[in-house]
Amino acid sequence: MNNIHWQEGVIMSKALSLRSVIVGLNLLCVLILSCGGIFGFYQMTTSHLLEHTLEVNSAYSKKLAKTTEYTFSTMQQNMETLAPEIAKRFYKTDELQQMIDLSLKSNNYYNSAFVADANGQVIVTSPQIGLRGVVLSSIGAKQALKERRFLISEPYMGATGRFIILVSQPLWDQNGTYLGFIGGTIYLEYDNIIKNLLGTHFSKDGSYVFVVDDKGRLIFHPDQQRVGEVVKENTVVQQLLLGKEGTLETTNSRGIKMLTGYSYVPISKWGIVAQTPLADTMEPLYRTLFFLIAYSFPVLILVIVLTIVISNKITQPLKVLADFSDKVIRSDNQNMLKLPDQVSTWYYEAKQLKKASEMMLWVLQERAKQSLTDSLTGLMNRRGADKLIFKWITHAKPFTLAIIDIDEFKSVNDTYGHQKGDEVLQFVTNVLKENVREGDVCCRYGGEEFLVLLPNTSGEEAFALIETIRLRFSIMPNPTGRSITISSGISEYPNTASTAEELFSLADAALYQAKEGGRNRTVLSK
Repeated sequence: MNNIHWQEGVIMSKALSLRSVIVGLNLLCVLILSCGGIFGFYQMTTSHLLEHTLEVNSAYSKKLAKTTEYTFSTMQQNMETLAPEIAKRFYKTDELQQMIDLSLKSNNYYNSAFVADANGQVIVTSPQIGLRGVVLSSIGAKQALKERRFLISEPYMGATGRFIILVSQPLWDQNGTYLGFIGGTIYLEYDNIIKNLLGTHFSKDGSYVFVVDDKGRLIFHPDQQRVGEVVKENTVVQQLLLGKEGTLETTNSRGIKMLTGYSYVPISKWGIVAQTPLADTMEPLYRTLFFLIAYSFPVLILVIVLTIVISNKITQPLKVLADFSDKVIRSDNQNMLKLPDQVSTWYYEAKQLKKASEMMLWVLQERAKQSLTDSLTGLMNRRGADKLIFKWITHAKPFTLAIIDIDEFKSVNDTYGHQKGDEVLQFVTNVLKENVREGDVCCRYGGEEFLVLLPNTSGEEAFALIETIRLRFSIMPNPTGRSITISSGISEYPNTASTAEELFSLADAALYQAKEGGRNRTVLSK
């Protein structure tokens, strides 16, 4: 019995199996599972934190958007209610001044208010800031005079030198005559209704809110100096300009990664963005992971060292073979490939895989030769041509396609037999190969139909070459002893066709035109 065990040990030492190695690695499973547990904890917690933060910011931005929508709707209702009363007193300046002063004090929507006539001339203002009698030429005023509806303007520099938004309501008398408009201004660089609504984020973890208008311009930001800045390149702002809302992980204009929720305010066409720095969200997780890893670090180092040493020894030949297999799959010319010499076969499975790879390569090389070549003419066949065309189009390589068809070829087979027909096909092949340029590719696409692929060649250049070949056919002796002619259709990529299907369709149409025109001619598609 001892002798038997000794013999088995000798056999195993000669050919160590992968199974034996895996058994050894299983001894490390407890330690590896610990690392997996840490990683799983990190992944699960990270996913939860990100989803939670995105959901919170989305809900918060939606809440602010609804609040802003409601506020502007209330402003609109107040202006619509106030407008008829102002219209009645439009020509009574003192009463009008009192009404505007009272209206401004009764709400905290506007930093200032005014009434302008149909020409944009200011009648009264509150507070009185020296604009009475001035004809307004600002963007907001012109828009209000033009559109004559409740309007929230885009931000602009006002007559007072302040960066403002104008909220306006048209004024009409009892006869429907347009008198002018009442305007309320919001000074974006000072305390205003927008700042009161949006200025304080409920979270204290670095989160903040900003607002953009429909031109991608900041109309509110915690950093007052950024108000008025155009941030259209921001991914979130681009979504808001399309009227969309949702959540997104993005990087802000300062290069800081953010977890963002954004919502759209239809009445003002504004976008509200609530966002939290990713680093602030992940900071509690990082603290927990630090202590977790610190306690398991010594054992982890040991596991890593053993795993690297043993895994490298096992996987080196497998990696070389896998990389080679991937190279074989991706290669366009498998005949040029050779199995690497550095494949280590110190264990049985690697040795067998190397043999299998060598056999696989040989089989693929043989099949590749057969699958892309026409057996009769030796030219590239239809499969090879389609593959080459796909490659050229994928790499945006300009080229011209010529479809060449032997005229009345059926009569050759019917009159002289199929053997003579094969000789004619070989004759055509030789003429094409002798007359095309270096780099041009001739293919037999099927039956009596041939392709010539001419890279970096215009349609006119291809037409001249194919015409030369066509004329040579008419004067050269051929296996039948009678004249053989060809008809051709030409199309060009990408000038006349943008896809392979369109390329062939145009060339086929041109070939049909050549046939219908009496054969023995070349037609270039336009």
